[in-house]
Amino acid sequence: RSLKNMDWDVSVLTAMPNYPDRKIYADYKNKIFHKEFIDDIPIFRTWIFISKSEGIVPRLINYFSFSIMSFLYGMYIIKNDFDLIICESPPIFLGISALLLKYIKKVNLLFNVSDLWPRTIEELGLIKNRFLLNITKKLEESIYINSDLITGQTKGIVMDIRKRMKSMPIQLYRNGFDFNNIHIEKNSTWRRDNGYKDGDVILMYGGIMGHSQGLDVILDAAKILEKYASIKFLLVGDGAKKECLIQKSKQLKLSNIKILDSVNSDKYNLILNSVDIGIVHLLDLKIFEGAIPSKIFELMAYKIPIIMGINGESKELFYDEGKCVIYFQPEKASSLAKAILNYFDDKKKLNNISKKGYAFCRDKFDRDIINYNFAQFIRNNKTKMKY
Repeated sequence: RSLKNMDWDVSVLTAMPNYPDRKIYADYKNKIFHKEFIDDIPIFRTWIFISKSEGIVPRLINYFSFSIMSFLYGMYIIKNDFDLIICESPPIFLGISALLLKYIKKVNLLFNVSDLWPRTIEELGLIKNRFLLNITKKLEESIYINSDLITGQTKGIVMDIRKRMKSMPIQLYRNGFDFNNIHIEKNSTWRRDNGYKDGDVILMYGGIMGHSQGLDVILDAAKILEKYASIKFLLVGDGAKKECLIQKSKQLKLSNIKILDSVNSDKYNLILNSVDIGIVHLLDLKIFEGAIPSKIFELMAYKIPIIMGINGESKELFYDEGKCVIYFQPEKASSLAKAILNYFDDKKKLNNISKKGYAFCRDKFDRDIINYNFAQFIRNNKTKMKY
């Protein structure tokens, strides 16, 4: 939308919608290819293999099915000329179809990296097969070398790639928030409808419940704080670790926590307008020292104070510089519990943090400004492109 508003001619090539339920939406079932328009932008959709299994084989089939289908759609069905492909990673395998289209169609490629695959999956231990990891590393390097431009979502990602690709034009392209898309509705009945009392303080994690997020720390903190009747925990989302979290909650006999399925944007907006504090956490691994979860911006934009357990770039940015989050040590339930106890009943402190967070996010992470700078980076490097 931002590029279109700058008079760029933009098309989107993506898969049939399936998130967050991991099943193809009803209007798109049994379709191989589909074209539609959203905000006057043509959206070309392809079939994709979907499985609820978290196994490595179904996941790889999912990735490669879209790589193959996106190449076929881009090659044979999308007829209009274009000058630049912007490819999102991960998954890294999508770079295969982007490279094929680049050279066959004789266009330029900008590769946007929001997570360093395969380094992340290797450090998390999700793939231990050395042969598969080595192939993925070679693929990563090949995509970087053959791209015309590269953008990275955090300074850590940009620095990592710059060390390896010294002559490549690389730009920091942070995530951000669209401040035109805030829907404040504080008079919602969501709290009452979901069994919360007026005096309850709801601490929410919303997003992917995967390996990286280490959400066991929230359940362990909930156990420590279970004697405080007004402190309530809420987890909203889906992911590989969700069922494990549900089972652990039952084993710990936690009555102060709810784990809900993902909801659409309208229902999630009601939740955002109803909770008191947001929790953001990542495992204390070297790879995540360069990570900035996008949910931070959304919470700040909605003026929700954040308790954050992330080291590295996020801590330096939001805790050290912005002084707009409450910090706790990652993976330390006692540290999270202590942070909650220090703040949960102090509305003045929480209000001050939320105001600082909103101002900091507005100043540094307005998506319109970020996307304008992104467009300028492309324009400024046109002479370095091959086609």
